[in-house]
Amino acid sequence: DRALIASSLGLSLLEATEYKEGEQAFQEALRLTRSIPGQPVNSATAQALGNLAILYFRQGRFKEAEQANRETIAIKRKLYPDGHLELARSLNNLANVLATMNLPAEAIAAYEEAHIYYRQALGDESSELASSLSNLAVTYSVSNRMQDAVKLMGSVVDLQARTIGEGKLPHINSQIKYASLLVELNGEAEAAAMLEKAIQALDK
Repeated sequence: DRALIASSLGLSLLEATEYKEGEQAFQEALRLTRSIPGQPVNSATAQALGNLAILYFRQGRFKEAEQANRETIAIKRKLYPDGHLELARSLNNLANVLATMNLPAEAIAAYEEAHIYYRQALGDESSELASSLSNLAVTYSVSNRMQDAVKLMGSVVDLQARTIGEGKLPHINSQIKYASLLVELNGEAEAAAMLEKAIQALDK
């Protein structure tokens, strides 16, 4: 209980951009969770590590964020050997870090595994899955897989229209990303039409 309270405090400090104090709270949570008798692997440790990874990422401490995410995933693989939404989220977070570090091949592998567990937990019509698919499409685009990127981002736009709704900001952002990818494939006319829709939605 004390560890979970420390993690909650850390999250509040993280959102307030009090990174030094937030890191101290997460480290205290880890100290407590790792001292639980007879439970070397537990969800509270995974939670604290995952939160610490987010803090490192926001600070630009990408190697530390990668390591904390990998430790989180290792714990969750033991806790959830058949997969779980929490495992999907940690894999997605790791993929975001790897993509930022310009390691697209590793990022793609992590995204694709995350999507297996997202679909297992939430089905194919999930806004959270759509968000992660969008990140994968962008990663495809920097890996000389532009056709794959355009196809996937187009499906994301459609998926978000069904799950989040047209005219909502995530959907608009995906329309803009989709248009930028279309331009790379000389699809200027389709890109212009998509951007017009995005502009109209933003005006509203």
